[in-house]
Amino acid sequence: MTNNLFCINDMSQNHSGRSLAICDRILIFQELNIPCLLTTFAFNSDILNVFDQQNINLELTSNMYLSLIFDIQNLSELQNPDTKWSENSHQTSTGILVFSDLLNQSGELLSRSYYANTESNIRYKFRTDYFGKNQKLRLQEFYDENEILLSARYWDNQEWLVFQTKSELITYYLNKLIGDQSTILYSDAVNEEEQAIYNTLANKYIIGRVNILHAEHLTQYQTIRPGYRNMLLSKNSNTWYVCGTQRQVYDLKQLGLTNSLNIPPISGTTESTINTSQTANDFLVLVSRIDPVKRVEDAITAVTLAHKVNPNISFEIWGQPEDAQYQKKLDELITTSMANEFIKFMGPTTRPIEVFQRANLALVCSKEEGFARTITESLSAGTPLVGYQTEYGPKEMIIDSKTGISVPDGDTDALSQAILSGLKQFSNEKSRCNAAHWVNTYAGRSVIANKWNNLVKRVNSNA
Repeated sequence: MTNNLFCINDMSQNHSGRSLAICDRILIFQELNIPCLLTTFAFNSDILNVFDQQNINLELTSNMYLSLIFDIQNLSELQNPDTKWSENSHQTSTGILVFSDLLNQSGELLSRSYYANTESNIRYKFRTDYFGKNQKLRLQEFYDENEILLSARYWDNQEWLVFQTKSELITYYLNKLIGDQSTILYSDAVNEEEQAIYNTLANKYIIGRVNILHAEHLTQYQTIRPGYRNMLLSKNSNTWYVCGTQRQVYDLKQLGLTNSLNIPPISGTTESTINTSQTANDFLVLVSRIDPVKRVEDAITAVTLAHKVNPNISFEIWGQPEDAQYQKKLDELITTSMANEFIKFMGPTTRPIEVFQRANLALVCSKEEGFARTITESLSAGTPLVGYQTEYGPKEMIIDSKTGISVPDGDTDALSQAILSGLKQFSNEKSRCNAAHWVNTYAGRSVIANKWNNLVKRVNSNA
């Protein structure tokens, strides 16, 4: 049976769109009984927190290398390992030695990272990974002050292997992980170096490759994002490109990537009936990380203008601030606009559907979106959207008179008028049900599962 190996670059609670998309894909493959492995070479403790929030129980295998390998073939049968991080520090004659430990539920040490701050403030890192109950040493890594790998020693159960580059290290381990089993390699990496390794990995057992683009692959200046450059230049046979929208598929094909298709990265989870009993009148929300690319200031400006016409309007902004200076700018804008009484920052939420269910409308003002998970969540709650006509998700999924109202990019006056119109146009239960029905058709779980199942079959048949 063909194995499916997911190589991811990053999962974190701040970048929850990508993280939840990975979780959704894991669960769909499990439901389809498609065997798969998940590996990351940029582990952080947030990964376990993300999995825990999505009720994904994964077992840490003994194949620890640079990070962690999760065996998810029997996902529903596994127990939560309750893995946790602890951090301690020790004063030395030359500075402070900080070490972070990764422990399993039995308190056994899995990994220890040392960070040495010397008198000259140069930061060095040395990492040691362990495996098994006997605490056998598995991996040692040495980094310079810029956390660039200088060398590494890896125990392969027979001898110590020494590597001088990260590329050598990852290549060795992926080949070891694949073994002699036919494998489809899925890369979800925005790290340019790692993507280059995936593209050039020469292994006769790799029968196909799937490159996944969650984000807009172009910047606003129409240049390819560095993290996707190697992904888009892959020349391997039987290579496929998966993105979130049909509009992005069209653009990828213009680049000559004919094996491109859209599979929404996260599924809509709509109830059979939409409950409007919790919906407040003239209530707006924006759910997103608080980042300049999301243009929260435009939403604040538009809501302030709309409030002058309809003083009953209130607006909640849910999300994790990522830039203290940007947050300060937004706070000052609310104060100078005298909007403190009707615009509130609420912090992050792990229950976005419930937030959307309380709202009449949701706002989307991003400069760019590869998909925009918040749109599917809002529509799943039956909440239409008002937003800019930006690529890719907003332009494709905010459909006038059906799922919301879209306005020209950057036009806050038009956005304000759309808010006032939307509060009247989408005030009844039927309009909310229509919005929810659309997202079920576009990004319902069965729709996405069928697309993944068909892709796996096509890659296998082309091998």
